[in-house]
Amino acid sequence: YMLAAWTRVCRLVGKEFVPYLDTVMPPLLQTLKLDDVLNVDDDSDNEEPEQVTVNAGVLDDKVTAVSMLFVYATELQSGFCAWVEKSLEQLFPCLSFVYLCEIRTTAAMCMPALVRCVEAQLKESGSPNRVSVLQNLLQTILPRMISA
Repeated sequence: YMLAAWTRVCRLVGKEFVPYLDTVMPPLLQTLKLDDVLNVDDDSDNEEPEQVTVNAGVLDDKVTAVSMLFVYATELQSGFCAWVEKSLEQLFPCLSFVYLCEIRTTAAMCMPALVRCVEAQLKESGSPNRVSVLQNLLQTILPRMISA
């Protein structure tokens, strides 16, 4: 619940939230790494079929984390640029997350938002190689989205 509260604060204060990203992003990225969604009870001594349970808490946490990334990227734009690479690393697996459509969809929505973060930063800095940087970023993102 605390992680979700940060998004409300971000929406309220806008770019003034950027200094707090160092506090909120590491646990958020850790949440995206969680992969113990399914638990298989494989009791080989037992003749009953295996029992598979879904860890709904992990699913909920992943949905919240992906949604938070989307909010941060859209609200902070250039202020979120320092976290784009690490976010992409954790979002790429979410594009093909088989257990919940909402995670895949929101991860896909994050991709153009993250590109806009980089674009805004390059524009603000007056970078002369803006086009090539954005092309490289898109060449990284688009194949992953297509294959997902």
